[in-house]
Amino acid sequence: MKQLLIAIALLSLTTVVSAQSNKTEKRQNTSTSSATKKNIGQKVEKSPFAFDSLVIDYGVITKGSSGETVFRFKNTGNTPIVLTKVEADCGCTTPEFTNQPVLPGKTGEIKVNYDTSKMGYFNKNIFVTSNINPDKPVTLVIKGEVVN
Repeated sequence: MKQLLIAIALLSLTTVVSAQSNKTEKRQNTSTSSATKKNIGQKVEKSPFAFDSLVIDYGVITKGSSGETVFRFKNTGNTPIVLTKVEADCGCTTPEFTNQPVLPGKTGEIKVNYDTSKMGYFNKNIFVTSNINPDKPVTLVIKGEVVN
């Protein structure tokens, strides 16, 4: 009788340990597969903005010279792009843009004018918001040096 009770106790203990081990293994597999789903085989959304360049380097320019440049982009997506806001991080940089839709396959441009009356190095950001990226603007950069 004593041996039967010990056998039942061992069997019960083995079952509980085995069940607990299976739960832990399932949790680990679930977390691994979740991580795998996030990182492997996930479709990465490509921006439909195909800019010629995200950075324009003026190099060395003379004080009072033209500070105008143009960022060109192509709509490589399937939806028209409408620029909703284009703003610079300071008042010395003035962007100009149209709110006319840029159809798929067509090109658009953003004109930027930097005030060259200020001497020295500059590195300015222009933030481009559209119907495609309302919460995540594209950042464009102009940089260079104004000398006398």
